[in-house]
Parts: sequence; C-alpha cells; structure tokens
Amino acid sequence: MSAAGYRIAATAVLWAMLTGAVGASASSVHEVQSLTQAKVSLAEGIHLAEQHANGHAISASYEVPNGRPPYYLIEVLRGDGLNLTRYELSPNTGKVQPAGDQHLNQLFGRLKAAAVENAPTSLAGAVQRAEERAGGKATGATIDPAGDQVNYIIDIARLDGSTQSVEVNGADGTMAGTD
Repeated sequence: MSAAGYRIAATAVLWAMLTGAVGASASSVHEVQSLTQAKVSLAEGIHLAEQHANGHAISASYEVPNGRPPYYLIEVLRGDGLNLTRYELSPNTGKVQPAGDQHLNQLFGRLKAAAVENAPTSLAGAVQRAEERAGGKATGATIDPAGDQVNYIIDIARLDGSTQSVEVNGADGTMAGTD
C-alpha cells in the first residue's frame, strides 16, 4: 500500500472512531457473542419473569454493566394491571430476582393494561419472531408507547456488528423494520 493509501486508511479509521462507529460495532459484537453463550435466551427470560409475577412483560433488555455479570432486566405488568415489577434475571442460570415495584396510574398514553394482557402476540413471541427475521439476538424489547394498540419494538444485534430495530404488531405478529 502506498503512503497515500495508508493516510486514507488511517483517516477512515480515525473518522470511524470519532463518530463512534467502531466502538458501537465492537460493543454490538461483544453483546451478541455473550448472548450466544447464554443458557437462557431473552425470550425464555421473559417467560420466566412473567411466570414469577403472574403477569405480562412490557419491556426487556440485556444489560452489561461494568464490574458485574450481564443480566436481563425485565418489567412485568402484574395481573392486577396496576403494578409493574422489575426483575433481574441471570442469562446463565435463569434465576429471577425482584428489583423493584412501581404502582401505575396509566401504562402509556392511550394504551390500556387490558390491551397488553389480551394481545395475541406476547413480548416473548415478538422477540422470537424478530430474532428469526433479522438473524441476530435481541438486546432490547419494549412496547411502543405511542399508540392505543400493542406494538413492540425489538432491538437486534448481529455478529457482524450491525443492529436493527424491528416493529412487531401485537395483534397479528406482522413485522416491519424501523431502521
């Protein structure tokens, strides 16, 4: 490679580092690698938390804190529709630990708790569909707070470092990419 070629390559690497592209890719790759080794998938973790709370999950994420093992953070709307319980769950053991309760006056704008409870597609089902379609691992999943019907937004990371958000309709399970 010529000196000019090295300068162009170095400039491209520097630009990527300054804009965060290299860091984001490495982080996504690391997340997917550790998720691939997990004994409990995010969808399975959602099921476990829902069983523990006797409710319906409204959000889940894969957390990789500094100095602590990774865990899933899952929020479950309890059966009474008035309380939201947060759980931390080990991706390696499936152990569920309560992390706090919150009383709800209102879930989101126009969305009602009954809509979440009666949605034909659950958050766990939406995660499984999105992972299959996008060819990666879900790192986060939540109910879209903007509407009056249940729609999920699932964040997917792939081994190549790319990410994608997929929207899954809670009524019929259809999907659309949002990125």
